[in-house]
Amino acid sequence: MNMRLHHCMLLAVLALFLSLGQISDALAGQVNAKPNASVTVQTPSAPLQADEKTTQKPGPIETSVGHTGDVRPIETGNETDQGYIPLTFEHMVKLYWRFGSLSPDDNGAVIEYIRNTECGLFQKYVKDDFKWPEVVTVTREYLRKYAGQVSGKISIVQPIALDKYNPAKGWFNLTADSQYLNVSQLEIADYTSGKYYCGSSTEGRSKTIPLQARVKLASPFSITYLPMEYSFAQDYLKWIEKNPMDSIIIKGAAHDRYAFVNFQIEINGLSPRKNADNLWEPAVFIGRLDRYDVYADRAMTLPLHSWVNDRANDR
Repeated sequence: MNMRLHHCMLLAVLALFLSLGQISDALAGQVNAKPNASVTVQTPSAPLQADEKTTQKPGPIETSVGHTGDVRPIETGNETDQGYIPLTFEHMVKLYWRFGSLSPDDNGAVIEYIRNTECGLFQKYVKDDFKWPEVVTVTREYLRKYAGQVSGKISIVQPIALDKYNPAKGWFNLTADSQYLNVSQLEIADYTSGKYYCGSSTEGRSKTIPLQARVKLASPFSITYLPMEYSFAQDYLKWIEKNPMDSIIIKGAAHDRYAFVNFQIEINGLSPRKNADNLWEPAVFIGRLDRYDVYADRAMTLPLHSWVNDRANDR
């Protein structure tokens, strides 16, 4: 089921029950009705960030992580035609619920779900002695019914820095600090800064879920160069000259020539954590890299290259 539909369903149910004051009776009726390769993690130490001295600023942002292991947001779009959803903080929370790391019987986990995925609802009702218990109860039943239907198809966007064009090979080499080499684990989230946590600038840590996550891929992948025909490369370089981009810092070095990779991944599991109480230990999802597309621009309207995973054993 589409995630936007899930979201609307939850809000509609809550609004109806709260307006009619019938939550307890309705819920009572519901209850009575019985309702592979060696691991290589690509994580250079320096954060990826836009140069603060530049005047151009990106538009609305969500999250992205790639070879840096750092979640300094990169602009993302909406759900793609193939159904891959940008990995926002809210969707990451829902993935934990889908793969069974949290239980609706855990009252604290349900409350944190509301705070993390429905911040406006949390702030509106959390201090209401009468309606707040009803909101929690309705959400608990909603999670029992729908948590397992959350989409595992996600997308993350990450820049890659381009080196000189090699006419003999017909490609741009990637700079050493932005190459992906035999990567079998990919950083997909790091929300430890706290700025994404509803209603708090100081409470940066979740009480029930890790805020860092990776995905262990069925097969490793590499991106060390960007293929491009000679004539197209000439046009591309002219386009870069006419459309200068903000500098991006990767491992302490500024880069002014780069492209954007949109990774499309299907998550199908979650590895048990060695220490469930240690929320600083990153979660490791299990999944498959279905494809990636390289774009010239941040808005991802000018495609440069695509790769599709046709390995049957990855499915």
